[in-house]
Amino acid sequence: METAELKVRDAGFLTPGDIDKKVVLSNELGIIREKYRDKKIVLCHGTYDILHPGHLLHLEDAKKQGDILVVTITGDKHILKKKKTFFNEELRAKQVASVEIVDYVSIIHEPTALTSIENLKPDFYIKGGEYKDLVSDPTSNIIREKDLVEKHGGEIFFTNGQTFSSTKIGHFLGVMSEARENKEPYGKSLYPKFRDISDENFNIVDINNFITKASKLKVALIGETIVDEWKYIELRSVSQKSKCISGEEQNSVRQIGGTGIIALHLANFVGQVDYYTNEIDDKYSHENLNIIPIAKGNISKTRFVDNERNNIVYENKIIDPLESDLSILPNLEEYDLVMVSDFGHGLLDAVQAQRLAKTNSRFFAVQVQSNSSNFGFNLVSKYPFADYYSLNKLEAELLLHKRYSDYKEIVNNLSEVLRSKQFALTLSQNGAVIKNFDTEAQLPALSQTIVDTIGCGDAFFTYSSLAIKLGFDARHAVLFGNVGSAIMSQKICNETPVTRNEFQTVCKIVI
Repeated sequence: METAELKVRDAGFLTPGDIDKKVVLSNELGIIREKYRDKKIVLCHGTYDILHPGHLLHLEDAKKQGDILVVTITGDKHILKKKKTFFNEELRAKQVASVEIVDYVSIIHEPTALTSIENLKPDFYIKGGEYKDLVSDPTSNIIREKDLVEKHGGEIFFTNGQTFSSTKIGHFLGVMSEARENKEPYGKSLYPKFRDISDENFNIVDINNFITKASKLKVALIGETIVDEWKYIELRSVSQKSKCISGEEQNSVRQIGGTGIIALHLANFVGQVDYYTNEIDDKYSHENLNIIPIAKGNISKTRFVDNERNNIVYENKIIDPLESDLSILPNLEEYDLVMVSDFGHGLLDAVQAQRLAKTNSRFFAVQVQSNSSNFGFNLVSKYPFADYYSLNKLEAELLLHKRYSDYKEIVNNLSEVLRSKQFALTLSQNGAVIKNFDTEAQLPALSQTIVDTIGCGDAFFTYSSLAIKLGFDARHAVLFGNVGSAIMSQKICNETPVTRNEFQTVCKIVI
């Protein structure tokens, strides 16, 4: 009977035709360590889905650090990304084994390299330069792996070669694995849904830093919860009796909207969210989301949609009178960030807004929406002294009492009127611009195809506010805001909040 020891062939005697013999079981890694006690063993670990030049440069740098290069691959069931891999684990192992400088490959059935390290005890564990800042890894896996490598006398080494993203390559080739699954919106089309801004020179380390730092924040969010309902109608004809449009309801969908979707966005990213609002269903509670009513009453919007053409025929609103009790609010100095998203439905009147704006807080971010119920009356000037404001072009024009053709002129005038050094101006398909003290940055919209624009501004406000609070510059703040907005543009209204995995995936695609 063949023993495990006989399966592990000497690397020096393997030829290109022996690709399959390079692939060993995970429990055979210890045998490799014993076989090459006098050699320096180098370990690389990853997904290795679409093998690209970035991988080859990484493996070349790795091989230079020792004698035997071992690559371990995360098994299919343990891929932590939102997307599944395009190739299954056997094909991924085979393609890495086909690289001449790779001596052994093994599939690891867990989400980290800890078992690989424990069995192989490598002299060098190799990671890409994007992991150099250890605390920027949201999973903290790299810290645990480093500790285990050093426990066994090894070292961690970071390569410096140019990095590429399999996610990005797959997206722009139209072959993302989500297309196979037919579940994930980013891979269904043959046409790229997102814009390539790689020439802006952002990097994944900054993305990971943002996610890691945001996870430690305690946030107070204040604003109206709106329940949005869509009734999809099959239109018949004009009623002969009442002479009105008639139709038959085919389907209906209910979602949380208004400030409620911002609460859900935040709950996926920050440490704790205390959400002060009107009445809301308890089903929206979250492990780190505390819902605290400060007013009775409900706000709902029902849209009747032509099922065939997917256009809204009629919108009906029910807005209960809201009498807010701000005495329920705790000392806002307890929070790292206080956010107000005011939809102008009565949760906060002008007097309450002024009082709230004067309340001491570490960082105060404000969004005030103009809509059909309050057009021209609900302006961001309700909240003086905010640290950060987010407005769209129309809201800015209403505030400035003038129509503008050039957004730069709006930005210059807003600086004076808001008396704030930090604000954002969203410009629909032209993206957004953020002014952060003496710096200013503009990025185009990152969506090249759009399913729905509802919720895009709320997502922009959420992630740009977090970025400005955390001290990121204008360039990164507008990037993070635009990424959140781009993700929501691929969804039907506010069907689901942005997740960390979605955020990282789209960042990898665009940068």
